[in-house]
Amino acid sequence: MRTPTLWRRWFENITVVYLVSESQKDDLTLETDSKIKIEYGDCGSIEFLVKMATKYSPDLIVDDGLHIPKDQIIGFMILFQSLVSGGIYIVEDMHTNVPPLSQQYIPDGHESFLGFVVRILGYLSHGQNNNLFDSQQLVCIPSKFVESVTFYDKLCAITRSGYLTMALVDARSTSAKFTEVNNGGSYSRIEPLIYNAPQSVLDAIDGEEQRGEIAPPPAFVAEFDDAFVRGPGYITIGNAIISDCLINLMGSSNLRDCFDIQYNLNNELIASIEFNSAKQVLNGEFVLLKQNADVNYGHWLIEGLTRMQLLEGYDISSLQFILNGDASESLKQIYVDGLALLGVRKEQILFLGSEIVQAKKLIYPSPITIQPWVKAPICMPFLRKFTEFDETKYGDAPKLIYVTRASIGRRNLTNEAEIIETVQNYGFIVIKPESLCFYDQIKIFSKAEIVIGNLGGGLSNIVFCPDGLTLLALTTQYMLDDFFWDIVSQKNGKYLSLHGRAVEPSLGMQSDFMVDHDEFVGIFAKIMAGRTPASCP
Repeated sequence: MRTPTLWRRWFENITVVYLVSESQKDDLTLETDSKIKIEYGDCGSIEFLVKMATKYSPDLIVDDGLHIPKDQIIGFMILFQSLVSGGIYIVEDMHTNVPPLSQQYIPDGHESFLGFVVRILGYLSHGQNNNLFDSQQLVCIPSKFVESVTFYDKLCAITRSGYLTMALVDARSTSAKFTEVNNGGSYSRIEPLIYNAPQSVLDAIDGEEQRGEIAPPPAFVAEFDDAFVRGPGYITIGNAIISDCLINLMGSSNLRDCFDIQYNLNNELIASIEFNSAKQVLNGEFVLLKQNADVNYGHWLIEGLTRMQLLEGYDISSLQFILNGDASESLKQIYVDGLALLGVRKEQILFLGSEIVQAKKLIYPSPITIQPWVKAPICMPFLRKFTEFDETKYGDAPKLIYVTRASIGRRNLTNEAEIIETVQNYGFIVIKPESLCFYDQIKIFSKAEIVIGNLGGGLSNIVFCPDGLTLLALTTQYMLDDFFWDIVSQKNGKYLSLHGRAVEPSLGMQSDFMVDHDEFVGIFAKIMAGRTPASCP
């Protein structure tokens, strides 16, 4: 009696898939059974195994083939991923991996399957998530896919952990309703004036200038049915992750915090994510605004809030909005205040942390920025309109502003007192944005012509300034002129920056720093040309 028939006799309610070598095709005789599937092919062929791995999602795989360790390793590397969460992969006849049979089955220089399993155990015991192989000729299996390894006499059983392998696909290629929106087209940047910056910063600026016209990401709204929202705001549909959610994560360590990224045999990007069921099912229509960096005021303002304009044509009052529940309470209030100006009531907002939810109808306005360099040209005009609401109009707003980070606790300017004394002589108003409500921040910056300050989230309020503003940014030698240079470029202004010296270099861009006061005075004199302390407002 053949093995598949025996399995069916033992377990009545299972379907058996039997992989058979082409050379055995004519010798195979089986009892007729609708739940026995026969797949013919070369069981040592990577192409055939990949085909089987994508066709089936078994609960149990038993490798009882030729017992050659090389084929056992390749078979495991490919087929193990196809197991369901909690599935078991069994390799029989492990005694071929040790003497005396190992001399017959394992050529010199080749690894035994036993040695391969020992390496898996090594990764597990050290808590590492590195890939077991670097070769692109094999599918890389992150160690976290393995939950346990058990040996029984001549048999090895490997249990698959609760992680899923998912393809990364763009929203357009799904069955979602897809509506394109004008992103404002490409744009160019102004020539920046960078002082005292290290060569690494200058090289980065030069590289961006070589790009010429900047193309922002396409703008669209996608409507998904039965979508899952995970982690910092990425979407999964079936066995796919919507790659558009990741454009501000790609290439960053934050991406690895969400899932493991690898390439399959077709050089297609895939990812592994922990299998968890949704904690809550959301009925109704939900808009996903939550994304990775919006726990920072500036990133929320420019990368999150601006996406609301893509919803033109929707009945805002009938929708609910998913926002980042990991934000501070003060920032949550800024979320509420900003959306209120656009007609969103507080009760329409769902603050979501790291828990997984399933939305029966999910509306997704796409990211229109690529942090930190690129912002769609529709962002700045949209935010400037926030100065036109009754709640934000302010007739006596200052034209000269100095922005301090003194109460933030990091990246502070240690000689700020002498800088402030210099600018106050010309009528500059010192502002601590974090001490102001959202509406007051808009008011204060609504008429500013010249802004000076320490690079940080509060300085993002320059988006509310009139076009043509001048920004003099103060920062450490470790911080790039990227985010704010791009903003000022789109406002047709002038961008200058003075890089100082970090007090604690080991902290990098988060270190406190100081700038050369004499150098500051020289730059300040240039931007204030034609003004005197007596004539300044």
